[in-house]
Amino acid sequence: MMNELTIGIIGGNGSMGSLFARELLNECKEVIISDCNTKLSNRELVNIADLIIIAVPIEETVKVIEEILPEVSEDKLLMDVTSLKCKPIEFMLHSKADIIGMHPMFDPSVGSLEKQTIILSPVRDRRNWLSKITAFLNTKKANIKIINPEKHDKLMSVIQSLIHFNLISIGMTLARNGFEINELLEFASPLQRITLSTVARIFDQNFGLYGNILLENSYNQQMLVDHKQSIEDLMTIIQTQDMEKFVSIFEKASDYFADFKSRATTESNFLINELVNFNANR
Repeated sequence: MMNELTIGIIGGNGSMGSLFARELLNECKEVIISDCNTKLSNRELVNIADLIIIAVPIEETVKVIEEILPEVSEDKLLMDVTSLKCKPIEFMLHSKADIIGMHPMFDPSVGSLEKQTIILSPVRDRRNWLSKITAFLNTKKANIKIINPEKHDKLMSVIQSLIHFNLISIGMTLARNGFEINELLEFASPLQRITLSTVARIFDQNFGLYGNILLENSYNQQMLVDHKQSIEDLMTIIQTQDMEKFVSIFEKASDYFADFKSRATTESNFLINELVNFNANR
């Protein structure tokens, strides 16, 4: 049971680390943290804790794993919270511990785990840690998904990298052309305003997070090569004014979304109505 465990969070003063520290506080024997400004070092934390969560930026994760490896015994569980799973898990497997990769699919500013999707990638679990972790997350009403690291990173090459790539490129294009953002917002439809808001939201976040998501996922390059081909196909259609070809590729993509289109329209209509009401009451 979790209430018998001491949980250590490396990076426990960060946004994601502190969120998990709060959520775990009354669910386990003790929560201890290490960070840049704590007396407790990472290696000291590992010696004390039964379960170690590594909640540091992506670019620091492997460095931290390598630092603590000599202190990690086989009776412990190592977890990380990065957006990528293959690379950190590869390095955690150099330890003797059990390993479960974790990817919280939300911004920690939401404040709790309730209704949030959390992906788990168990790769070594000799002591049935997964049942303890899922039981804890169920008490917090989280949405749990279990998947292997390779499939996770392949999915993230779309869910994160492809989508972020497009949002960032839209922002770069607007900045290059010098459009006045308030003028764009003044003439935008609610759906277009949501898109612009999503683009701007990206640039209000930590650039390191998005940079590492794009640069570190080994599946990204092929996904973006495919995307580049789609852009070139569409550009050719525009340059040649080929409406027949446009209809053909549009219908093909429409068929791909067949089972989701109705729900997508319902969800986006909800967002549009909420945005309209929000702006009307400002």
